[in-house]
Amino acid sequence: MREKARTLPVGRCYINPDWKERGLAQAIVTRQRPGGNLVTASFTVDPLCRGVIDAVCRVSVSPDEFAGSLAPTDTFASPAETTYDEIHNLIYGSIEFAREAGLNPAAGFALARFALEEDSDSIPVIEYEFGINERHTLIMRPPENYDAIIKTLRHHLGDQFDTIDPTAATHPDPTAEENRCYPSETYSYTPPPYPRRLHVRNRFISDALLRKGNFTGLSDRTIRRILSVDAPELAADIADIILFEIGRTRNEIEESVLDDTDEATLIHALLILSQIDCPQATEAILEIMRQSNSFLEFHLADSAPLLTSALCAAAKSDPAPIERFLYERGRLSHQRNLAAKALVSIAAAVPRRRRTIIAIFRRLLRSLPDRLPQTDGCDADFAGFLIDAIVSLHAGELLQEVETLFATGLVNHAICGSAANVAEKLRKPRKPAKKSPQCPSAPDIFEFNRQLKQLCDKE
Repeated sequence: MREKARTLPVGRCYINPDWKERGLAQAIVTRQRPGGNLVTASFTVDPLCRGVIDAVCRVSVSPDEFAGSLAPTDTFASPAETTYDEIHNLIYGSIEFAREAGLNPAAGFALARFALEEDSDSIPVIEYEFGINERHTLIMRPPENYDAIIKTLRHHLGDQFDTIDPTAATHPDPTAEENRCYPSETYSYTPPPYPRRLHVRNRFISDALLRKGNFTGLSDRTIRRILSVDAPELAADIADIILFEIGRTRNEIEESVLDDTDEATLIHALLILSQIDCPQATEAILEIMRQSNSFLEFHLADSAPLLTSALCAAAKSDPAPIERFLYERGRLSHQRNLAAKALVSIAAAVPRRRRTIIAIFRRLLRSLPDRLPQTDGCDADFAGFLIDAIVSLHAGELLQEVETLFATGLVNHAICGSAANVAEKLRKPRKPAKKSPQCPSAPDIFEFNRQLKQLCDKE
């Protein structure tokens, strides 16, 4: 579909009419598919400093569904129709301006850009003013943390940029607690050497998962053949494929050299692992979770929750590796969140593990008050995610530790809710758990692959 998108006729395009005043645009491009559905791409554009900060592409949207998506949101007013040329110039001009400051477009742009025309002389030039008074101007909108961005700006621009903090109000804001900017842990990871050669016992598995074009899904026959392999042997082969694929693509993704793919190796690997008992693959799954946002967006995008289902299946018999991962320094809070959700899923799938999971969460809760002020292997976002997971677990026995954590003032309320709301939920009686045959988050592998094919096939 990526190669075909630019052959489809450009449809209507939209933008929020107040984007110049706000310094933030939601630009939408559509393309008409032969069967009547649309390819849609939505770009969040900061023309003052950062360029494209978010991009989402959908390959088959009905006209009615798309019309419903044009309603105003908390962030943007109702979009108004505009010309494609205006959006094209805004997006590519903003990207060029941002790159002067060392800032690259969001990872989702690697896919969404295929809804745009090539940036060539065939597109009429429209001049826009980027920045304010030709200076990069960073508007620090909560709750995002901007420390890393400011560091990049200083490295590339010295002091030749400005910042604006719209939350610096003269009068107290009653919603300040929800909008508060908390310190974030800086992501860092020095990876181990990854295998440069495959050592799988079943070559047909690596041939299927590494095949170009598998983005359209695996056949039912191929899936059945793969799942017929003895589980420990299959898990070991999939783990080897995962580590090989990380090593094959990681550096090029981080250097923004590799910006497109027509394969879904890690998606298929995680799907398969979510279907079997696979403790041999636990560390390989965690290795995916140690990678950067760019890597995860490139390989998984909206399929990142597959990490939770695969990790649940792998660590049901021994969740200790997940606990160790949750203490590692320099990791992404969103990936820690997926790991915490995997622990909740394990407790649901194997009720006898509940006491073990409760103990893991209790140790984490008790460690955080000392570690949060230094963002030592944690931050306010992770604290919020952790409490949200505990609420999902209905772990009322952890209420005292949760209240102690809230008392630090370093829990992101926007993620988990207020201390009072959380306490109310945790005090409610817990319903008896029923054993599940597999982790609750595990998708049906055959249906998932059929949906992939439906998304990518030309109508």
